[in-house]
Amino acid sequence: MTYRCRLTTGEMDVEADSELSDPELSDSELSDLEPSDPDLSDPELSDLEPSDPELSTPDPSDPERSDLQPSDLEPSDPELSTPDPSDPERSDLQPSDPEQSDLQPPDLQPPDLEPPGSALAVRPVRTVDGVRLHTETVGRGEPILFIHEFAGDHRTWEPQVRRFSRSHRCLTYAARGYLPSQVPVDPGAYSQQHAVDDAVAVLDAHGAEGAHIVGISMGGFAGLHLAVQHPGRVRSLVVAGTGYGARPHEVERFRGECDAIADMIESSGPAEFAHQYMCGPSRVQLQNKDRRAWEEYTGWLGEHSAVGSAHTMRGVQRGRPSLYAIEADIAAIAAPVLILAGDEDDGCLETSLWLKRAIPRAGLAVLARTGHTLNIEEPDLVNTLIADFLHRVARGAWTPRDPRAIPGTITGFS
Repeated sequence: MTYRCRLTTGEMDVEADSELSDPELSDSELSDLEPSDPDLSDPELSDLEPSDPELSTPDPSDPERSDLQPSDLEPSDPELSTPDPSDPERSDLQPSDPEQSDLQPPDLQPPDLEPPGSALAVRPVRTVDGVRLHTETVGRGEPILFIHEFAGDHRTWEPQVRRFSRSHRCLTYAARGYLPSQVPVDPGAYSQQHAVDDAVAVLDAHGAEGAHIVGISMGGFAGLHLAVQHPGRVRSLVVAGTGYGARPHEVERFRGECDAIADMIESSGPAEFAHQYMCGPSRVQLQNKDRRAWEEYTGWLGEHSAVGSAHTMRGVQRGRPSLYAIEADIAAIAAPVLILAGDEDDGCLETSLWLKRAIPRAGLAVLARTGHTLNIEEPDLVNTLIADFLHRVARGAWTPRDPRAIPGTITGFS
């Protein structure tokens, strides 16, 4: 008969087969090989369980083993227990320099699920003269700086930001005088030069050495002056709905209308002014196409600061120089330029064509049956035109006009 015995020690288990070949082996000697617990008399169980209760693994949950306390199961030697670095009595485990010690626990913060720079970030920016500007940035890639018009603000670029933040880092901001940016009370804090300097301040604050500039109306003027004064900061330029009051014979009439607008804002308030202004000859197109968008735009305009709007109209709009007066500077713009105009935006059509002819690397797109707020009226078309422009700029395909395409005659024959 063969028995299997297990000897359990503090270091190892030893198993061996024992052949009982001695027929004279006494019953007392055999009992050493039999299970002592009658409940475990099954020979199969005896092969698997140790016969000595002293060597069996105790069960603390056994109600009959009340003599077992948790301390009986822990190592009795504190030298062998797992050290707890947080134990104030174990000063030998405390790091001498918490910032450099390898014993510091790992950073258990959850990982950032947004790629760096892709999430919307709101940041205040200080201009060179200390005015606080509200700026927003979202997306990754080459930066695009959007500069809004007089009746708009940073929110009116939403159709473009939604599209281009998928491929670029989009920067928008509310100009000085437009909430939530600061509204200086000094009329002297508003001018075309301030507008240019503010755009540079936004680029600097966001670490954009160069950017694609997209401006509409008042923002388009700022973009042109930015390209003239800081050519190295402008990778490309989109000028939309730009030209009001630029033609020399219209300058005085335009300035008179600017004064009337500023007076109404101050006397009637932004809300009443907004409704009348948004029913102007180049704004009704949006009302007819998209009433919901027109009402939203009108509501935003009505929320503007009366002080900021009036000062902007007099200082920036009325006070800016005519583009025709700086024609040589305009013609020296080397950046690729896309000019967008609505065919029912009469205040911009002729100037847009002039800009196309004056700037060497300019292209012109005229949108049919469209007014001044073309990026809201026709967002899909405007986005497509801008995307194609940026793609061709990236490929180096937006080149100066071929000299052969500059006619000296009507048909090319003389």
